[in-house]
Amino acid sequence: MKTAATGGAAQFRSQSARRLIKSVKAALLAFSCLGVLAGPVNAADLIEAAPEPPAVPPVGEVNEVHDWSGFYAGLHAGYLTGQTDLDWYTPGNPVNNLGPFDFSSAFGGAHAGVNWQKDSFVLGVEAALDYTPFSGGENGGLTTFKTFNARFEGKYMASLEGRAGLAMDKLLLYVTAGGAYLNASVRDTVLDVSQDYNLWGYTLGGGAEFAVTEKDSLRLDYKYAEFGQKFQDFNGAYQQALNPRFHMIGVGFSHKF
Repeated sequence: MKTAATGGAAQFRSQSARRLIKSVKAALLAFSCLGVLAGPVNAADLIEAAPEPPAVPPVGEVNEVHDWSGFYAGLHAGYLTGQTDLDWYTPGNPVNNLGPFDFSSAFGGAHAGVNWQKDSFVLGVEAALDYTPFSGGENGGLTTFKTFNARFEGKYMASLEGRAGLAMDKLLLYVTAGGAYLNASVRDTVLDVSQDYNLWGYTLGGGAEFAVTEKDSLRLDYKYAEFGQKFQDFNGAYQQALNPRFHMIGVGFSHKF
């Protein structure tokens, strides 16, 4: 009896151990399956949580800073006002000073130049040719002639200037300085004679230019021009001297090549 009881107890413990081992295996298998299923979910969560890279705008929509470098040409027009002294005299007689007297007119012309840009700084050279039909005069008298009507009349002006400016994208602020040539004449309407003058001087100025497209720009500028005194024979009878100076303000259009 004792041996049978002992054998039954051993068999019970053996069955219990097998059932425990099966339960543990089942539990481990269940946890493994949960891990496999949970793995993709956690990875997906990590991918969704990652920050998105910044959007890159299309090439055609990139905002580029305007480049002022290059050759350009254009047209301009405006208004000028100024004055000149006019001295008439004959050898051995006192000088007759008729000035200053005023003159003014519209003007127009063409310009061409080139710019070099480095960062926000722009340097350039510009040549211009203007039609300047101004006219001004005054009645007076001389020792030799009883009466006359002296008229100072402009014809055209040419200039070559340096430019220095500060670019703020499409806006360019600049100053200018250079040399200038003026072709003008003095006419005596009583004697019906005239004398041409070739005058050399200088210019100073400044302005603002705005790029309306990549190639085209509009400008508003101011220029002061002064020409040195010139003594010259007039009609072989007497001499005259003048020194015109004037202010010019204008608008213009330029196209870059």
